[in-house]
Amino acid sequence: MNQRDAEAARESSTAARRGFLAFVALPSIVVLDQGLSLASGLPLRSLGAFALIPVGCLAWAAMGLVMFATRRGRRWLGCRRRGLALGTCGAIAGLAGAESLIQWARPAAPFHLRSPETAYRFAPDPKIIFGVAPRTRSSYNAQGLRGPDWSARRERLRVLCIGGSTTECYYVDDQDAWTNVLAQELTARLNEPCWVGAAAVSEMASGHHARFIATSPLVDEVDCLVVMPGANDLVRILLGLDQGDARVPTWYGLQFVQVSKNYWNVDRQNGFWADETGQRLQGVLRLGRAIPARPIDWQAETTHYAQRLVNLCVAAKHRKPRLFLVTQPYLWDQQLTPQGVKRLLWARAVPTPRPWEFLNSRDLRRVADAFNAEVVRAAREQGCELVDGAAAINGHERCFYDDFHLNDAGCVALVQTLAESIVRRMAAEPARR
Repeated sequence: MNQRDAEAARESSTAARRGFLAFVALPSIVVLDQGLSLASGLPLRSLGAFALIPVGCLAWAAMGLVMFATRRGRRWLGCRRRGLALGTCGAIAGLAGAESLIQWARPAAPFHLRSPETAYRFAPDPKIIFGVAPRTRSSYNAQGLRGPDWSARRERLRVLCIGGSTTECYYVDDQDAWTNVLAQELTARLNEPCWVGAAAVSEMASGHHARFIATSPLVDEVDCLVVMPGANDLVRILLGLDQGDARVPTWYGLQFVQVSKNYWNVDRQNGFWADETGQRLQGVLRLGRAIPARPIDWQAETTHYAQRLVNLCVAAKHRKPRLFLVTQPYLWDQQLTPQGVKRLLWARAVPTPRPWEFLNSRDLRRVADAFNAEVVRAAREQGCELVDGAAAINGHERCFYDDFHLNDAGCVALVQTLAESIVRRMAAEPARR
């Protein structure tokens, strides 16, 4: 081979490499991002239908490797290197522009919060949602918390409640939600104004709670934190999802992905969401279409849950407020009346029982008790305050409209135990101005 041919071969090889890099650059970034999340314990199932994005990017990158391994493919990549590079740069610029436009037109709700200054109205079906008002409203303040706005002056106490749907109080009116009842009870007992609100989203679990406590500036604006974990951890384990402590891929947090996710889950009715009557949520769960029939190592899951609780307590120790851990109450019980049994969703027994043995009231109550025992242990070992909400209302049919969601009576019952603990511990401390 003469010098001219050698130079041409080198140029062809360089052009092929550049074309290959341009071809796989963007999908490789997504694959690497997703790989880091998988290594941290985030299953692809947690991404739902959007798991197709990293899978598709992996297939694209693999196709690039196959092309680069063949002479014909290298020639194709080399000849189109400039177009591929321009296409990649254009795609990145387009994604960045779309992200900025969507952020401006439709700002995303902050992590673990709802969209600020929003309100939802429900008309719960009394045959499905027992013990709540026939017309209810859920409203959120300027910070995205369920509760009133910050007062112009400083209250005696500010209490921020963190949790999932039991804390958010699905289908319960603003005035009857246990966070509002707690504010009224604390104000009456301390004879000074108290503010109570909820940073609660139905899908959040203990790992999400720990991240919120560690990072949210709202935490520094309150005097104590009330965290009721457990139910969402258990549900997410049943569904094969993560519990919030794994790394979420960067691409999944982009606003255009979240807007698409909301459209897919709500507008297209492919995910879990609450309609105004409760029938949609009940229907999806009763069919059990999302619950995989697979064995679960509950002993290992309980151990992992205990570690997440420790992480949560450690995060709270580095912040200003005092932490109150609350055990999660459940309706699951072996002594339920036929009417109580009809309310069960996850432990459904009528009209036909679920086909998997671990989805029954007895076994789920056993797991729930084990989870609550870890809450008790974490509070004692980490020096946090403990409120045993489970001991107060576990299995009380008048307090629940399904497996673990509280109705109006349940909210009042929980607050009696919670308010006493908070007042006893906080009343002796000087007011924080």
